[in-house]
Amino acid sequence: MLHGEFESMRLIHRFIPAFCPKPLAWGKCVDPNLHYLLFPFHNLKKGQLPDVTRVSQAVAQLHVKSAEHHNHMHRSTRKWGFHMTTYNGPLAQDNTWSDTWEEFWIKSMRPLFEYERAARGPSEELDSLVQAYFDKVCPRLLRPLETHGRCIKPVLVHGDLWIGNMAVQAETGDPLVFDASAFWGHNECKFHLCLLGGLPPAKGFFAFR
Repeated sequence: MLHGEFESMRLIHRFIPAFCPKPLAWGKCVDPNLHYLLFPFHNLKKGQLPDVTRVSQAVAQLHVKSAEHHNHMHRSTRKWGFHMTTYNGPLAQDNTWSDTWEEFWIKSMRPLFEYERAARGPSEELDSLVQAYFDKVCPRLLRPLETHGRCIKPVLVHGDLWIGNMAVQAETGDPLVFDASAFWGHNECKFHLCLLGGLPPAKGFFAFR
């Protein structure tokens, strides 16, 4: 879990170093049940929400710069995924490289529904809706993005971008993002969590779409 976060943060810091702490090391403690993940100390403003415009600018930089890197890394084809497993809370993310965004999205969503079923018990209604979601909704909404000459570029996605994983740097007032569960995905994926987590909407927030 910590190795996945280390790799996620390492890449994000590579593209937006001013808005992301640089991970220094991770590993096992003397007690084999304990592990560590080290970052430099940052002085943060207590109880202050980051400015929504600065957050959107930081995410825009991450997406633009990482898309350029991805194009160089996969010259012959666009790939969706990540080079190792990451975790969203306790859930391992299947980041196996996929050739299409539709394929990767469906592969990522299946474990979430399985987790829901395990936590709350069987539900015939949910089972029928899930099947329709995978068989009809996902292909109809996602497949057109990459067919008939259309294409979308993978960008590095934070993966868990919400108010609980942001802070304000005391010296600069800039936002700081952390606790990433990154993958190469669609640029609009998961940034809605910023709003759900408490950031107030503002003009220009979706400028990086």
